[in-house]
Amino acid sequence: MTIKKFVAVFFLAALACTGVHAAEARLALLIGNAAYRLAPLRTPVNDLRLMESALKDAGFTVMKAENASLRDMSRLVRDFGDRLKADGGVGLFYFAGHGVQVRGENFLISTDSDTRREDAVTNDSLSANTILEKMQAAGNRVNLVILDAGRDNPFTIRSQESEGLAGMRAPSGSLVAYSTAPGSVTPDGPGRNGLYTETLARAIRQPGLPVEEVFKQVRTVVRKQSNNQQIPWENTALEGQFSFSSQPALGRPDAAALDLAFWESVKSSNSAADFQAYLSQYPGGAFAGLAQARFAQLKAAELSKASAPAVPELVGTLASNDRAYGQKNSVAVTVSQSNDQRIVYSSGDIIASGGRIEQLRVGDVVVKVMGGSLWTLPAKAGARGEARIERLNAGSRSPGKITWSSVDAGGGKIRIDASVAYHYRYLGVYDERIYGKWTAIYSGERDLPDSTSGRLEGLMGGRNVVSTEFTPR
Repeated sequence: MTIKKFVAVFFLAALACTGVHAAEARLALLIGNAAYRLAPLRTPVNDLRLMESALKDAGFTVMKAENASLRDMSRLVRDFGDRLKADGGVGLFYFAGHGVQVRGENFLISTDSDTRREDAVTNDSLSANTILEKMQAAGNRVNLVILDAGRDNPFTIRSQESEGLAGMRAPSGSLVAYSTAPGSVTPDGPGRNGLYTETLARAIRQPGLPVEEVFKQVRTVVRKQSNNQQIPWENTALEGQFSFSSQPALGRPDAAALDLAFWESVKSSNSAADFQAYLSQYPGGAFAGLAQARFAQLKAAELSKASAPAVPELVGTLASNDRAYGQKNSVAVTVSQSNDQRIVYSSGDIIASGGRIEQLRVGDVVVKVMGGSLWTLPAKAGARGEARIERLNAGSRSPGKITWSSVDAGGGKIRIDASVAYHYRYLGVYDERIYGKWTAIYSGERDLPDSTSGRLEGLMGGRNVVSTEFTPR
């Protein structure tokens, strides 16, 4: 929806408003971290910029940091609290990036944090409680904390507690909002912006909408668009009235104005869930008939697309040379599954959101990551790590380990050097340990390596001496 249209809706809502309240200061601190060394994310910086635009339109003065270090985050929170204490009014803190919980406390991860060990988290990341305490100490009227940080824990040693973030008690006069329910995780998403922040920014722009109603609408839309996989959540102890409307002289609009504002925000959407959200909020609204017709049209299109036979997407050809047994082979590689969570290739490789590798072809076998982490795609030089693996299709448990490092191979290419070891039962009689070296060359944004070469052998005769070449379509 364009700014001009929102201005028109705003003044229409103003005609139905009564009551006046004095203008007050509005200050927001926004942090978006995406450039993590171990597990980079796609959307947080874009999400920060979208929120910055929406909040500035709502009259906020914005402090912000993109890909912030721990030192920068700590300094900004301190300065933010000092300004809130001096100016009063409304404070808002927004964070998009990785967050983890340790012993029931939430920590926001900076781009330079080294949190591969759980016991390092408390010293090498920013506690969300610190932010709440700083805002509460300012003594201002309203404080909002928004955490779009319920992403999967990417670090080598996972916390023994639930994934996602822990529930936090909102101090008096504050509201704490999460992109998904405590203990749950949400993907980074394939688009330019995350589903939660994109929906929140749109709801913020609705003139005169009370803050509780904003988050209620966000929860409805996100839940439906994610097929109940992501359910935003809030903990509130607000005592006064607040809306994001950027005109402080306006009071609360009546139901007709809110109906119109909601309709204006979804009427150009191509998502059936948006119209379903409108109908849930305003089943007898002025635009219910139009919403029903548009919902039915989009739902029919979705069902038609879902029922159409899936045609695997051809991405290239994988040629392999088994040097141990003198066999060469060439097969087509297709995308057998693709969604917001992961991409599954017919080669056996599985790449999760954010470029995290879940399965990997190593020579003539496929291994699954059981703990720790492999390199994140697109690969970058200077990274290293370790992952516990298990060989698939071995007939019994075949645990192993990959220790790896990445270097610049020149020409825009990255080389992965790895030590690989895994077990398997040979002819169902005895366990053999296969181990050795394996390398892979990656270029650009591709999920699959351009080439690989490995020499893995066992004491009892087992061998995986295979090189591969991938030719993209």
